Amino acid sequence: MSLSKKEEVVRYILERTGNIPKTKLVKLLFLADRKFSKENEGNSNITGFRYIRYFYGPYTSEIEDVIGSLSIKGLIRYFRHITLSGNEAYLIGKSDKEVSFKHLNEDEKKALDEIVENFGNKSLSEILDEVYSFDEVEKAGFGEEITI
Repeated sequence: MSLSKKEEVVRYILERTGNIPKTKLVKLLFLADRKFSKENEGNSNITGFRYIRYFYGPYTSEIEDVIGSLSIKGLIRYFRHITLSGNEAYLIGKSDKEVSFKHLNEDEKKALDEIVENFGNKSLSEILDEVYSFDEVEKAGFGEEITI
């Protein structure tokens, strides 16, 4: 089964984090893209996503198509979850189907692994505090593109 690079990145993260909310997934993607971009002097990021400042920090509408495609291919699953406060939330997790990561090079995998290691177990609130501390996020107005 052929996957796009964006699909591979999402699945790669989910293999390392387990089930997580979509909001957290998007923030991990942003952190990885930002890290990789900074390490490569702004010449590229891993996914090619363009992020805007939105309700819970950086967001890319492209994630909806990627998640939808992975779901149709049976490579991710949605899980209904009731939070401690009684709210309903949906988590995204990988399915049991195997995936090979043909589009990711070793430097990209390293950046993704470092972000998951540093932020994968943090709460969404802690991740948002980190993300909002970045100048490029702070300077972007609501709905404006965040330059990384």
